[in-house]
Amino acid sequence: KGFLTVKIVEAQGLDWDREAHKLRRHISPSCAVSWDGCGCAVDREMDKEGKEPACPHQFKTATVKKTRDPKWNADFVLPVTVPRCTAHFSVLHHRKMQSDAVIGLGKVNASTMVEGITHEFELPLHFVEGGKTRVTGKLHLKMKFDYRLQPADPE
Repeated sequence: KGFLTVKIVEAQGLDWDREAHKLRRHISPSCAVSWDGCGCAVDREMDKEGKEPACPHQFKTATVKKTRDPKWNADFVLPVTVPRCTAHFSVLHHRKMQSDAVIGLGKVNASTMVEGITHEFELPLHFVEGGKTRVTGKLHLKMKFDYRLQPADPE
């Protein structure tokens, strides 16, 4: 057992087709993180409506209103029960009367990380629609993986 410490720093250049989603001019993004090394048996495949099922161990940043370049600086400590895990990131647009809309998705394979070292990522965010994938921005992250009894500082 160990810990994956994640700092979601910011997103940049969030872009998407608001007409297709019937959205207002401004977006209010947040970022959710879940991972497949938590020991839960949630299948990460999309459901029939194209939505990713919620992991019971999912964490989410605060929503930042009216920006395409949100700054979160949010820290999360994820307990890991398997040495090879993947962290899944979803950047979402908050809507008051409907469920949140997906702006972009990304993932990081934590098994490629060196234990005890803080790794920085500029993660491209992808959105798939009609069989086509497009980049909808990037996510700046810091991650550290440790096999310890206590979580490590994200620095």
